[in-house]
Amino acid sequence: MSGTGDENYTVDCGASGYYADSDDDGDDWSDEEEMTCGSDSLNNTSMPDDFDGDWLCDILDNDSDNDGIEDSLDAFPYDPTESDDYDGDGIGDNADSDDDNDNVSDIDDEFPYDANESADLDGDGEGDNADNDTDGDGVPNDVDSFPTDDEASTDTDNDGIDDEADTDDDGDGIPDVVDWAPLDATESVDSDNDGTGDNADTDDDDDSVEDGMDAFPLDSSEYSDLDMDGIGDNADPDDDNDGIPDGNDLFPEDSSESRDLDGDGLGDNSDPDRDGDGVSNADDVFPDNSAEQVDLDMDGIGDESDVDDDGDGDLDEFDAFPIDSAEWDDTDGDGIGNNADPDDDGDSYSDVEEDQCGSDSLNVNSVPSDYDGDGICDAEDSDVSNSDVLDNQDDLGWSNAVPGFPALFAGIALVGAALIGRRQDD
Repeated sequence: MSGTGDENYTVDCGASGYYADSDDDGDDWSDEEEMTCGSDSLNNTSMPDDFDGDWLCDILDNDSDNDGIEDSLDAFPYDPTESDDYDGDGIGDNADSDDDNDNVSDIDDEFPYDANESADLDGDGEGDNADNDTDGDGVPNDVDSFPTDDEASTDTDNDGIDDEADTDDDGDGIPDVVDWAPLDATESVDSDNDGTGDNADTDDDDDSVEDGMDAFPLDSSEYSDLDMDGIGDNADPDDDNDGIPDGNDLFPEDSSESRDLDGDGLGDNSDPDRDGDGVSNADDVFPDNSAEQVDLDMDGIGDESDVDDDGDGDLDEFDAFPIDSAEWDDTDGDGIGNNADPDDDGDSYSDVEEDQCGSDSLNVNSVPSDYDGDGICDAEDSDVSNSDVLDNQDDLGWSNAVPGFPALFAGIALVGAALIGRRQDD
């Protein structure tokens, strides 16, 4: 036999008379094959190694297990069921349940031969570990709050709820539907619509008055509340709350003032001469009437308007003393009123004398009669024919011619005095 593997194969040695045996030990491997393959050609128990039984010894066979994978590429050259051991763990990939040894079973591993990858969430052929958009939602993982959820990508307030589902995206307590800045937890309102949130805006109502100085920072029609009554000055009918409507208040922003009678710019309450007549209020009986300052008779009518300043019943135009209620006439024009003047008519006879003697004390031409010139008026003289006086009248011959005339004259004087009576002063 030879290494043909055919047990019926014979060699005809008769032709030359001598034939060499090509299989000395008769083990079906030619001596040449055994020499080449390293077995003993003279020992039929020593045959070349031929793992796959293809009569090509393993030394010469480049696919020892005949699995179609050359031994140089076969991790298991003598195991026809295995050829690869990707993770080098000594278990062929066919038998290994985790070829890449990434602790993910091959049946669950999208990349069973890649120890760095095991999943491909978006099915784009790129493992999730290397894929910068794991869920394939178009948002890179580094800015995607939900990198494995292709229907969610943002969680502004980090509350674990996607903004699409979150009713308060920025977590500021203001529902998104009424939040001017739903993604900014520091802002929720922009009162003046200037694009700057009220928290950052220094003039929320855009009325040009800084919020810190604005009593109504969210009302562009108001910024001041002088009297702090909660009503802005523009709407308040009485800004200083002094009870005087602004329209009638010359000092609508000063609660201590409302009038300026003399128009000098100084409120009446602080003006020492509020009617501007040059007389201080303290000395002015009519401090609010520049035409009046005095009311001598205290009748409530200023002297400039009063027709009887001293209230003595005599009109000023007829009153010699219009500011002296005790006087009104000065018959003799001596500057002393008749009531105080002992001689009203200035005839050198006192009023008392004239009253007693029956002459008119208001008529300078009316004097007491003193027939005998003794200084005693006839009405008071008990002896109007004093001898001393008569002696001085000797040259009056008519008296001697009319006996009893002096007595008659005295009687007439007494009657005249009685008729005149007492003087009535006006």
